Amino acid sequence: MNTNKLLLSFLLVGAFSAPYSQSKNDYKFAKGLMEVGYLDLAKEVFTKIKSDSSLSKEDRAKGELGLIFILKADAEKEPDPDKQQKAFDTASEGLENFIKNNKALPEAKDAEFDLGILLQTKGKNFTRQ
Repeated sequence: MNTNKLLLSFLLVGAFSAPYSQSKNDYKFAKGLMEVGYLDLAKEVFTKIKSDSSLSKEDRAKGELGLIFILKADAEKEPDPDKQQKAFDTASEGLENFIKNNKALPEAKDAEFDLGILLQTKGKNFTRQ
C-alpha cells in the first residue's frame, strides 16, 4: 500500500512539473526508446519536443537533435547503398546545422563526436561499394 502511494506521488509530481523538466525527461525517455530499437516511438517523442512552442529554444533543439539521431539510425539499417549514402548525407547535414546553430548547448559537443563517427561509417560503407 505504501509503495502504491509513493508511486502515485512520483507520477503526480512528474505530471505537474515545469515544462523544462518534462522536456528533459521526455528527451531522456526518447533516447532510451531509441537505444532499445523503438525508433518510431522515439521519433514521435522527439517530434513532440521539437514542435512544443511552450519549450525553450534549447529544449526544442534537443528534439531536433533526436530526430537527426533517428535519421542516422535509419541510414545505418538501409540495405540499398545509394539510399544509404543519401540518408547519411541528410543526417550529417543535420548534425552540421545543429552544431552551427546550437554551439552553446552541451549536446553540441556530443553532436560533433557523432558527426565524426557518422562520417567515418559513411566512408567505410562507400569504400565497400
